[in-house]
Amino acid sequence: MRGVPLLMATLVAGCATVQPPNEELMKARQATAHASTAPIDRSADGLKHLQLARAQLLEGKQLMDHGMNERARAVFQNARADAELAYALADQESARADAANAMHQLEALNAGTRIP
Repeated sequence: MRGVPLLMATLVAGCATVQPPNEELMKARQATAHASTAPIDRSADGLKHLQLARAQLLEGKQLMDHGMNERARAVFQNARADAELAYALADQESARADAANAMHQLEALNAGTRIP
């Protein structure tokens, strides 16, 4: 029984030494800023993921403020993933729109050169 308090003290001390997830916060911020530069208005799903990433940034900061650094790290990693997904979805939708525009232009050109 004498070892139980020592074990508990070691576990508590171990939890207190988790470093703040500053690098994860920075990467999540960068990914969110990058996603904000995409034509996000073309993708409803992309916009949802960008909003989620922004909300997760706020949640992670609150967790850090309360010393819950491991949980904050996971939230920042999720925020980064959602921001990267938002960018990819917006980029995909933009490419799809560009391809459709190119197809319409090609059809218009072909229609003008056809012999009746």
